[in-house]
Amino acid sequence: MRKTFRRKTTTFLFAFLLIIQAIIGIFLPFDFSFKPPYLETQEASAASESWYGSNYAYRRAITINSNQVATTTDAFPVLATTTQNYLKTATNGGKVQSDSGHDIVFTDSDGQTLLNYEREKYSSSTGEIVYWINTSISSTTDKVIYMYYGNGSATDQATTTGVWDDNFVMVQHLQEDPGPGGAGEIVDSTQYGNDGTAEASMETNDLVAGQIDGSLDFDGDNDYVDVSDSGPTVNEITVAAWFKVNAFNVDFQTIIAKGESSSWRIARSVATNTLEVSGISASTASGNTDVNDGEWHHVVITDGDGTLTLYIDSISEDTSGTNIIQQSVGPFCIGQNPDASNRYFNGTIDEVRISNIVRSAQWIATEYNNQSDVANFISFETEEDKPTENVFYSISPYGTGNISNDSPNITITNGVATLTQAQTGNIGAGVEIEYNST
Repeated sequence: MRKTFRRKTTTFLFAFLLIIQAIIGIFLPFDFSFKPPYLETQEASAASESWYGSNYAYRRAITINSNQVATTTDAFPVLATTTQNYLKTATNGGKVQSDSGHDIVFTDSDGQTLLNYEREKYSSSTGEIVYWINTSISSTTDKVIYMYYGNGSATDQATTTGVWDDNFVMVQHLQEDPGPGGAGEIVDSTQYGNDGTAEASMETNDLVAGQIDGSLDFDGDNDYVDVSDSGPTVNEITVAAWFKVNAFNVDFQTIIAKGESSSWRIARSVATNTLEVSGISASTASGNTDVNDGEWHHVVITDGDGTLTLYIDSISEDTSGTNIIQQSVGPFCIGQNPDASNRYFNGTIDEVRISNIVRSAQWIATEYNNQSDVANFISFETEEDKPTENVFYSISPYGTGNISNDSPNITITNGVATLTQAQTGNIGAGVEIEYNST
């Protein structure tokens, strides 16, 4: 009799505990930190933590080849150009969503930190891009950054002034239409606003293909760009430009000039096929490369450290000059010497820059490598789709449950579990979570 009573008592207690457990499971919020046997561990999809934003569908790594980099620095404006079908807009068979290319953005190597970049050109129909991206570079290790695209809700995050450091006092891409002839329509990309005005008879058809994007064709008769009455005035200087000679038919034809004896100019060396830079005290540095060959060349001068140096295509050709810089006022011109008549340049000029410091020979070589052969300087890697990662939850098959306040809410209705609020990690509200009931 006693054994029977004990057996019945044990059975009753066990049944009572099962009933209590069932009642708790139905009426109380689930504590997902406790995992009884009837809970299953399942997974939900969420954007990878290394992905920029939840709405970008694609990205490609861009590798900056260290064997083309001669200097290691934290802030270098890298030129990125390419023409690809996938960079057309979706309506043209590509994957970009914005007709203006607003959903093309660039991040650092972590995949998330947005870099400053300037959009010089985007073609929705051809997929051609011309971008300047401010990033660190290394002469010993390849640098990887990312280009994201495919986001229909993207806003424009491009910047001009953010790409060019404080030492750039003028950057003229010369890709604007010179035909309107309005003041300041030739736009400076730096914070200093040294915009220019196309003078004389310059027309729309003077905007032609350049070394990088558009460039201006100067007729040698009266075409030039007047930057301003004062122009950039600096104590140290680096001046750079791309140019292509159509004809050398006048002595001292000028590419860029601040003035005559009281300032400086980069021009044809008298009646030769070479260039010279000259300034105060008749100080001159002369080149030896024949630039009258119908090809694009890169000229750079530096001054302010006691030595006047002339570079042609990244090669130092003369360091015999002495300082030419002084704080002179007056016009700064592209394609003409403002202090001398009939020295108009006959040819094409692109990408004119002035810095208020002496850029190193290594910096100059890196600029030349990047701008002369973009395809060798950077590589666009294989496309990546937005990845997913596994986020694990314990899901109960019984009714509706809530996770604690700092975790996602989950609702189970008719055997389907869904998140009822958006969460960090790019887990959107309404994401369905599969689970197994027992």
